[in-house]
Amino acid sequence: MATGHAASPTTGLGVLAMDASPTALALARWQGSGSNLHYTQHDFVARPIPSSLRPGTFDVIMCRNTLPYLDRERFLVDAARWLTPKGQLHLTIPVTNPDSPLPPPWARGLTVEQIRSLGAGWAQRTDYPLDAGHVCIVLSGQADPPTASAPARWSG
Repeated sequence: MATGHAASPTTGLGVLAMDASPTALALARWQGSGSNLHYTQHDFVARPIPSSLRPGTFDVIMCRNTLPYLDRERFLVDAARWLTPKGQLHLTIPVTNPDSPLPPPWARGLTVEQIRSLGAGWAQRTDYPLDAGHVCIVLSGQADPPTASAPARWSG
């Protein structure tokens, strides 16, 4: 979701914010509104991909703390289709330790090994460690054909 300067009417950027939670969408609407900012409730796990998400539509897709709840392989393939040729997918991912007790369902993350495996089929991957508990992965450009393994750059 984007609010604030990126979604302001003066930037000319269009923003589509999607979430499965009506509460999250209500909070986002409260934080920002404008003619270029659109909110839609959608559950990517339980429902088919909306027909409004057409190939080559988005310059940037941001997925913040959501990837652990999705079918990762399906989402990454779909996101690649939705992006323009120069588009980027920004993934902010909570990092979990496989030796720690299971977190509550609302606090899922991915292990370092799972994060390393992200990016198969993408031409470029850049990793940004944010803090001890989060990493940002930026993926761009589709490699032809997708490869079986992804570059392992981030070591945790």
